[in-house]
Order: sequence, then C-alpha cells, then structure tokens
Amino acid sequence: MGGAGGHMWHPFDCPDVNSGQDLIDFFKRSIESVKRNPAALKIDGVNLSFRVRENPGAPSGYEFVVDRSSMKPLDVEGVTSDNADQRWSTTDGSPHGMVEATSILLGIFNAAIGDILPELKELGMLENMGPFARFFNTEFVLKKINVKEYPFNFIALHGISQFVKKGPKSRKGVPVDFNQDALERIKEKVEAFAGERDFRVYTSIPTGVKRSVLLEDALNEQFTIVYK
Repeated sequence: MGGAGGHMWHPFDCPDVNSGQDLIDFFKRSIESVKRNPAALKIDGVNLSFRVRENPGAPSGYEFVVDRSSMKPLDVEGVTSDNADQRWSTTDGSPHGMVEATSILLGIFNAAIGDILPELKELGMLENMGPFARFFNTEFVLKKINVKEYPFNFIALHGISQFVKKGPKSRKGVPVDFNQDALERIKEKVEAFAGERDFRVYTSIPTGVKRSVLLEDALNEQFTIVYK
C-alpha cells in the first residue's frame, strides 16, 4: 500500500519466515486459510488516502483533501487539486502521475460530498478534523499504473483508519472500527460520479479458491538460472 496505508508485509517480512522451508510452510498455511475464510484481493495501485476538512466556501461546508501521512505542511493542511503539483514533482519537470490521480479522486468525491454527509458523520469523519483525523485508506488504480494491468480504472476504499503520532515529527495510520454498511452506502452513492470519469468504486474485493493449488508440482518443477 504505502503512504498513509502503511507497508503491507511480504511473506519474507513475516517474523516466522526465516528459511526456505519456513516460506513453503507459510504458503501451505495460506492456502488452507483462504479455503476456510475468503481473503481480500491485494491491489497493485497507489495509495491515495484522503480525509475531510472544513471549507466555508464549499456548498456543503466541507471538502476532501489527500494526505500521505507525512509531516510536510501540504500533507498536514491537506493536498488539493490546486496544489498537488507542489506536493509531487519530477526532476525533469514532466507531470507527476500523483497530480493527475489526486485531481481525479478529489474531483469524484468532492462532487459527491453533499450526498454522503450522513455516512461521513456516521463514520466519525466530521469529528476532530485535521492532521489526526480519520481517513479513507484508499487505493487508486488506472488501467496500468504499476506492474499489473487492469481492464478498467477503479478506486478501492479499503476501510477507515486514523492518523496518530508515530514519532516526534511523524504520523501513521491505524485501522479503526467502523460501520461497513455506511462505507457500502458511500460506494453506492459515489458510483454515479465515478462513472462520469470512467471509474468504478469498490470496497473489499473478496477472493476464494476455485480449484486445487498444486504447490508440490510447482516446487518439483526444474528451471534454469542464466548468469551473465
């Protein structure tokens, strides 16, 4: 995930994986776990988490801003479409991909904010607004934005987290309990606005096992390593 969403452990990051056999055992346990309890799909996008702040000039009195959890002034105040190019820049002066992503995401959700105020209140996102507010842990995906290519553009609302102090000069996001039904209602209300920009909106994307996983076959397969 990265950003406010934090780092999602890879299998080799897990404290109980210290050898090749540990890694094999990890995958065996994972396969059995997914058979019993459907897991959520890991998405190959960019984390673009966002929160609410007051804006007296907006029709609703509120607006959404992106926050990557750093202590940079733009994150603390909230990144908007107007200043995203100050938050993200490139050495050669070409447009940074996060600027367009911020513009699209905020354009969709700020257009819908008046319709979803009841749900935002229910989720506690209109309380204690600021750098330690609750936020949407969000993945932004163009058809091809990282390594994996998807058939369509979409935004995934993983859940609700809250910014807390990580150190004297840093913050991090931690998941909080929230009403999943309220998040689903937000998704449904925002879908029409997202569709106008050729985007879809998801919350959790469940996965399951449809066929046998032939782990031993893969482990016994020979392959060649070419050294140059």
